[in-house]
Amino acid sequence: MDHNDRSDTGAPRVLIVDDTPETRDILRHMVTIAGGTVVATLDSGSQAAAVIQQTPVDLVFLDYQMAGWSGLTTAQHLHTQWPLLPLVMITVMADPATRQAAFDAGVRHFLGKPVTVDEIRTVLRTVKATAARGTPDEWAAWVRPFESEETP
Repeated sequence: MDHNDRSDTGAPRVLIVDDTPETRDILRHMVTIAGGTVVATLDSGSQAAAVIQQTPVDLVFLDYQMAGWSGLTTAQHLHTQWPLLPLVMITVMADPATRQAAFDAGVRHFLGKPVTVDEIRTVLRTVKATAARGTPDEWAAWVRPFESEETP
């Protein structure tokens, strides 16, 4: 299934992958407030590809540290199958080495916990605006926008 088949509402369709139930619930709520539509929440990255094959997804939020498949392993698998699908890593581990490993795995954006509704809203707006333009070059421009940022 093509993850770019947009819904009638135009709201970005989000898949959340995090092994902590409370975090999944909070992210689901925040994505909804920020204007997105959560299509599924998963406790394991190993399930993500199957969901994406069955359900259109515009964006995936991934936890970095998870039991089973880590966020990096999940990102690598998803990026291999869907190289234009935006992957956003959310983690408390914001050191430069972790960020670089995430970017190398195919992650396009990195958010440090605790994440805010405004940060999620910004990511959703960026995904929606970029999808509206829809060329690979424009997607590529979003791949590493924060690479030069210094880590606090």
